Amino acid sequence: MNGDDKFQDNITCGNRNWTDDLPICQFTGCGHSQNQVYLRDGRIKDSHGDYEKKLYCCYDLHNFLYSVCSGFNGVRVSDFCLSRMTADILLGGGIAAGKSDEDIKELLKTTFLSAEKGYNTSIDNLLATKQQLQFQILDLSQYEISQKYEDVLNRLNAINKELSIGSSVLIALITNKKLYIANLGICRALLVKNDVKNDVLRVIQVTVDHNLSNEDELLRLYGLGLDAGSLKQKISTTRCIGNYIGKGGYKDSELLSQASSEPISSNPEIIGPITIDESARFLLLLSGGLCKVLMELFSEDLNIVNKELVSIVVQQFNKQSTLVGVSQSTINHISQLHHDFYLKKKVSGDEYPFNARDDMTLMIRNFSFDMPNSIENNKQPSMASSLSGTPIANTNTSYSSTNTSINYSSYPTYMGNYFSSTFNMSDIEDHTDHLDAVSDSDDDLFQNIQENDLSEHYLVIILRQLIDSGEIHLLSHTPMREGQLPKITKGPNMEKLKESPLYNQIRSSSGFGKQVDENIDSKWSMLKILNNRQNYGTMLRNEKCKINNLFLPNQSERPLVRLDSKVFCGSFTRDGSRFVTGSQDQEIRIFDSSTSNYNELNHIQAKHVSWCILDIAFSPCSKYFAYSTWAECLHICPLSGEDEDIKCLNLNTGVNRFGAFSLAFSNNGKEIISGGSDASVYIFDRERNERTLKVPVRKDGLATDVNCVGFVDESSQLFYSGSDDACIRIWDRRCLNENDPEASGLLLGHIDGITYIDSKNDGRYLLSNSKDQSLKLWDMRHFSPKECEGNIRQVLQSRNWDYRWDKVPKSYYNATKPIEGDTSIVTLKGHRVQKSLIRAKFSPAATTGQRYIYTGCSTGRLIIYDILTGKMVGGGIEGHKDIVRDVAWHPKRNEILTSSWDYSVNINTFQDKSTEKKRTRGNVMPHDYMGDDDGNLMDIAPPLRRSRRIAQRQASGSSSSRSTERN
Repeated sequence: MNGDDKFQDNITCGNRNWTDDLPICQFTGCGHSQNQVYLRDGRIKDSHGDYEKKLYCCYDLHNFLYSVCSGFNGVRVSDFCLSRMTADILLGGGIAAGKSDEDIKELLKTTFLSAEKGYNTSIDNLLATKQQLQFQILDLSQYEISQKYEDVLNRLNAINKELSIGSSVLIALITNKKLYIANLGICRALLVKNDVKNDVLRVIQVTVDHNLSNEDELLRLYGLGLDAGSLKQKISTTRCIGNYIGKGGYKDSELLSQASSEPISSNPEIIGPITIDESARFLLLLSGGLCKVLMELFSEDLNIVNKELVSIVVQQFNKQSTLVGVSQSTINHISQLHHDFYLKKKVSGDEYPFNARDDMTLMIRNFSFDMPNSIENNKQPSMASSLSGTPIANTNTSYSSTNTSINYSSYPTYMGNYFSSTFNMSDIEDHTDHLDAVSDSDDDLFQNIQENDLSEHYLVIILRQLIDSGEIHLLSHTPMREGQLPKITKGPNMEKLKESPLYNQIRSSSGFGKQVDENIDSKWSMLKILNNRQNYGTMLRNEKCKINNLFLPNQSERPLVRLDSKVFCGSFTRDGSRFVTGSQDQEIRIFDSSTSNYNELNHIQAKHVSWCILDIAFSPCSKYFAYSTWAECLHICPLSGEDEDIKCLNLNTGVNRFGAFSLAFSNNGKEIISGGSDASVYIFDRERNERTLKVPVRKDGLATDVNCVGFVDESSQLFYSGSDDACIRIWDRRCLNENDPEASGLLLGHIDGITYIDSKNDGRYLLSNSKDQSLKLWDMRHFSPKECEGNIRQVLQSRNWDYRWDKVPKSYYNATKPIEGDTSIVTLKGHRVQKSLIRAKFSPAATTGQRYIYTGCSTGRLIIYDILTGKMVGGGIEGHKDIVRDVAWHPKRNEILTSSWDYSVNINTFQDKSTEKKRTRGNVMPHDYMGDDDGNLMDIAPPLRRSRRIAQRQASGSSSSRSTERN
């Protein structure tokens, strides 16, 4: 499993990045509720995926970071902001001891500006694509565009939708007992303090909302030449990160084009420092969606809204036993109030003020407010008796960026004890235990850590997660030249393959005789094949394959699509009529592959995508596709469907973190098999709508990732699994006991994790790709001895490299002898398997006779191996700047599509590279030979130049004249 494939721990129904593995703040609770649409029949459904991201981190004993990113139109910007801005604040040394207040404020401001700049850089390719499409319809009327360029118009609309994604961002930083707030957009921060003199809780809105209810924002837009009044119902926020349409592209917007400069700003407001004194009770951070819901429920008056919210929070403090319970129960209560209000209006027949709500997040940072029923710390300063019934008051004025310093009395002694008494090394280890499982090193990074070294080791945690995520790549001391293939000193041993029935079967299906001594590289007669077709009325399938194999893809012709995120998978339907890609931008794109034009037919926003789409599979009827991601459910959708047609198939894994790395349909389409991160194989029955089988692949309970699964043949009774323990297991459902599962057989021979398995679909042969940098062919009738499994374990335990970033051991490429128990037919080497679960497959039976194996490569190449010779065809097809993770050969045409981490999908076809050496214009053969009528090969002389032909005719004419004269 690649760190990018298993990118950090994944939260359900949303992206997850390295920030989620930072130690959480023990004094903070966070509640969240995903968006909802209220249907007229009373039902509720999700409108879209979760667009909000949040963080509450205890960096060390003196520094705490909190963030709420409230995205709109998509999750991409909020996810980017959370990861990028957290790294800028924590990794840059800006919160180190000795920094002044102005230094901290400058750090926060720079962080926002850096995030805006970084995001704009990330959409360069998208902007270039938009410009290219606009050139195609330049100077055309709307009628011409709608009639002839509808696909271009649809793509432009999709790009504009992507460019409109943005996010409000709220950051709270507590460093050295001071609070700093930075915000942009409509997220809100409320500080609740105890006013002892008046015996009330005082609510202070620290931030200002950047929307058209803010007079300062109205004046700013008026100054730019906009009629802000006409924008009120159309613009939700006037400041944000992202939303290129309202910034660099505002001239293309009818709504904003009259502005003299960019109307949507990315300049944050910085508030603080605010000293946390003994009167501070708790801090509330609200997402934009929650702010909107509160105003719809209670009032447009912010004082009333804030007071109502704090009243609910105080009630929950007295009921709940944890801070998470307080925040989540508050969110649940508000969500229920909102829905009830809608139902009340519906029953009374009044006009609906709303019929949906956005995502809602509430973060509560407790300073000294007591919870009578607390199970976490019952020794907090007791104030419940005096505050539970205390009135709540609002301050009429908010802190603003002009208040450079707001100081209160000195920080109380008990607060310092409160922080230190519950924060120790065991807390850190509790939140980072899973990191040790990810690491292949036997050294414990947290061993013998002193408390004064915490910051340094937090940096280690963050760097490890950045490396796992692929944001940072480690280079070895002697780096390989990028794109270089390994040097293989010894060719494959072909003896077992040539003795196998597979060898003769492939020879026959690809147009050669069954005699092993017949040289497959010898020249053969095209005329003889054509004569047979003329005499017998048809051309045999193997003869078609023989001709077709002369025109193997040898060049990257053009990109099918260029995106702004990594492409993880791409696949054809069985009939080759559709091609689907899955990428890290959460989009599933469907293309018409019935012709080589590959027009885009549909794109669907995938649901519950935690970091990326890991695999896509088609139903046998080619009407549905299923995809998997970091979530405990699979998802299925019609090819012609829309976002809301995606259906969740819950696997009920029973584990906290789960990723399904591979999936496949059964032959009848009724079942879907998948393998995942909990060392188990799952089968989901579509008709019963439930998981019907769970098979742990290891009886000893040791952790391993199941990276690939599939059905062996058309019966769907046999299935296989390949995992990180280097074992391929064959399972027979007819004799499988789920309570005590036992594999029917093992295929041993690889010495590192299996990345992909492909079946020949004949019930006999498989091929496997592995992190040990090899491909192997297997005959499933010859299992490995079970006792040899221990040999594999010993090899894995002695392994000291990680394929995600380390240099490949030389022994992998030039092993002296196979491991004991290796029953593979042949082993092929020459490509690189690094960074991700790179896939390898059999070439199509209909067009090539399955003579070839083709695979992706971490050098950015497409690699094709000839099974009959064991050799690589050419030196691989170059065309990508990063790894090729998935490959797909069209079942009816010699076109291979490669999906790469360089954000593109390329179309690879045959290109005649020796045009200048062709012998005749009519010669369609890629080789310089033809056959005569008897089937014998003969060379064809090159055509004469025009001057020589004229001279030859003149000479011939003169000769004829002289002959006539003699006669």
